[in-house]
Amino acid sequence: MGGGSDTWQNGTIYAPREGKMYSCKMTLKDSAHLNIRGYVGVSLFGQTEVWTKEN
Repeated sequence: MGGGSDTWQNGTIYAPREGKMYSCKMTLKDSAHLNIRGYVGVSLFGQTEVWTKEN
């Protein structure tokens, strides 16, 4: 894990629809939002999803 205290990087994430593993970086934006970026190679070439915590 690297980055700031609210960022985790150099991990992997599984995409079940493709059946593939991707590099992953996660950033906690606030107490209710988590940005999850999956990518191949460098983070520039990837896709970000935002997960929102339900109350």
